[in-house]
Amino acid sequence: MLAYHYSKSKLTTIMNKKKQSYTDSIYYQIKLASRYMKIFATQLFEEVKAEISFEEFIALDVVNDNKSMCQRDLAKLLMKDRANTGRIADGLKTKGYIEINISLKGNRPIKEIVLTEKGKKTVLSLKNKLEPMVKSMEKDLGDTGMEELSASLKKCINVLKEQIKNQI
Repeated sequence: MLAYHYSKSKLTTIMNKKKQSYTDSIYYQIKLASRYMKIFATQLFEEVKAEISFEEFIALDVVNDNKSMCQRDLAKLLMKDRANTGRIADGLKTKGYIEINISLKGNRPIKEIVLTEKGKKTVLSLKNKLEPMVKSMEKDLGDTGMEELSASLKKCINVLKEQIKNQI
C-alpha cells in the first residue's frame, strides 16, 4: 500500500537506505561462492574418478608450478596450517606423487616437496580431464565477466589484507 504513494525512484532510494542483511553482503556472497566452488570441484573430481582429492590436486598443482617448495610455503599458498598441509603431503608421499626431502636451513629442518613422475603425470591428466568442464562454467560467465570478477576479487583481497592486523 505504501508503495502507491511514492514514485519508483523514491521507493528505490528508501529501499536502498534500509539496513542490508548479512546474506545480502559481499562477505556472504564471497563465502557462498567459495562453498559452491568447493562443492563444484568435489563433484568434478568424483565425475572424472580422480585418485586424489581436490585439496591434494591443488597441492600437486602448486608444487608442479613451483618445481619444488618447502612445506611452510605450501601451507601459506594453500591457506592451511602446517599440520593440515603435513597430512596432505604425507598422503601424497604415501601414494607416490611427491617426495619429501629434509634439509637444514640454519638449525631448522626444512621439508622440501618435489613432484615425482607419477605426480607430474597425474597433474597433467587431471588438468586435461577437468579443462572442458571448467571452460564450460567460464563460458557461462563470459570472458569479460571472468576478467571483471578476477579483478574485483583481487581488489577486495588487497583491501582486506591492508585491514588485517595479523597477516596470513
